[in-house]
Amino acid sequence: MKNNVLSAFVVFFAVVACLLIIDDMSHNISSKNSESLDAHNQSEQANTENLATLDFETKD
Repeated sequence: MKNNVLSAFVVFFAVVACLLIIDDMSHNISSKNSESLDAHNQSEQANTENLATLDFETKD
């Protein structure tokens, strides 16, 4: 009976460790994707901002 309980604890902690590793890996992948998307959006925004500039003159 003692061996069964110890085996259950070992399996439980092994599963939890694997799930934590998978979660960490998927979080790193999604953050890399969002960083690359942010960089791409910033470069597009910089390009579109330079397309047209309007200078308004006010008469006093």
